[in-house]
Amino acid sequence: WDKKKRDQWNRRKYATYIKLQAAQARAADALYAHFVQPIHEIGKPLTEDEKQLPSLIAAQDYRDVMMPASEDLRGKGFPSFLLTDVFKDSKESLYSDHIHCRVTPQGDSPGYELISKRIARLLGEAWHLKKKRPSSAALR
Repeated sequence: WDKKKRDQWNRRKYATYIKLQAAQARAADALYAHFVQPIHEIGKPLTEDEKQLPSLIAAQDYRDVMMPASEDLRGKGFPSFLLTDVFKDSKESLYSDHIHCRVTPQGDSPGYELISKRIARLLGEAWHLKKKRPSSAALR
């Protein structure tokens, strides 16, 4: 097989994996969403530190297989989302390796904070969630 045929086969297999997860969630009467996590080689202007990180996941596989499969499924109504651009405006070093974000000794992580905010927004939209009003105790 040439690269195009391999990528098409891998895209189909990856899409099947996502569909199976969604079906399992439906069978369990659970909400479901799929996310393609960011990797350091896509979607972020890298700092000098980040440019030195090893590339253990091929960015081209992300671009040719995982991202198109996710976008195709999203177009068919599956809650599948790309997080690959979540750091597009970040100039600071966020990655500790090819996929994980840095965490300070105090437990803070600007990268994971950006990811969690994006996921919360996307889940709210996908699942039609409503914001909770703060309780009177929380307002004190």
